[in-house]
Parts: sequence; structure tokens; C-alpha cells
Amino acid sequence: EVASLAPRRLRGMLLEMPVLDNAIPACAAAFTPLLFALTFGEPVMKLLALGARRVPSERLPFLLSLGLDALAQDPGPSGAVLQGIIFGRTAPDRTERRSFEAPALVIGHRRDPVHPFSDADMLAHELPNARLINANSIIELRRKPARLTPEIADFISDCWSTRAAAGVRGRRAASA
Repeated sequence: EVASLAPRRLRGMLLEMPVLDNAIPACAAAFTPLLFALTFGEPVMKLLALGARRVPSERLPFLLSLGLDALAQDPGPSGAVLQGIIFGRTAPDRTERRSFEAPALVIGHRRDPVHPFSDADMLAHELPNARLINANSIIELRRKPARLTPEIADFISDCWSTRAAAGVRGRRAASA
């Protein structure tokens, strides 16, 4: 959205696991039942959240702790977020994305219907200055970031050095 609304304020785009056209069926299947539970079952979900908040999660495995944290959220705002995800604008349309000039690093991974690699690949081909890297899993960047972090750091460094130099040249030319 920033690339669409304020492209001059954008130095680059780090796009991890995009959710676009190919993810719609999986998102609907995964999130519609949860949306119904959060909306129509809000009183029950509030009790469940209250119970989840009382469980100490410091020593739980990461994924279990993550699930417990999701259960502990207030169902009202969580339902509103899901409504936005399911019924709102997912991203700028394909024609608009093709006009984005900012450099982009797209990170995708396989074996995930909600964040399909086909969406990451499609986006990398649509954006004129994009590069695609393949993460080994949905949690690689959080659990074992050593392989991806140098590529991300190089990308960010390139975005800042290229735009900063261009900005200085532009200001000098304008004042001359």
C-alpha cells in the first residue's frame, strides 16, 4: 500500500510471504470458521481467552506458545482483523504493482497454502525491480535466520545507499 500511496517515501520493499491471488481459497478455508467463532461465539471466545491468559507460556515450545498467545487475544479486534483480511483489499492490483519502481526483496517458501510460493513468485515477476529468495520454511527467519539475514541486510544497505546518493544528486541539481 505504501508503494501505491506514497512511492517517494519508499526506499525499498521487503515482502515476506505475500498473500495474493493464489492464497484466497486457503485463506477462506482457514479463516472463515475462525471468523464465525470470533464473531458469533464472542462470549465463549472471551472465556477461552481469559483462560489462555492464565497459562504460563514461558517454558512452552515456540509453536504452542504462539497458539496460546493467539487464543489469549480479545475476540472483538481479532474478528475485525479477519474481516479485513477476508473481505478487504488484499493488495494493489496487478496493473498497479507493475508500476512500482522501488527495489523489492520478495521472500517466499513452499508447502504453505496460506502463503503460497506461487504468490511470491508472481509478485517478484510483476515488480520491475524485484528479487526472489526462497526460505526453507515459514519459521526460518524467526528460528534460524543466519542464511537469510545477510541477504536482507545487503538489500536494505543497497536501498539506502542508492536512494541516498540519488537524493543528494537531485537536491544539488535543483539548487544549481
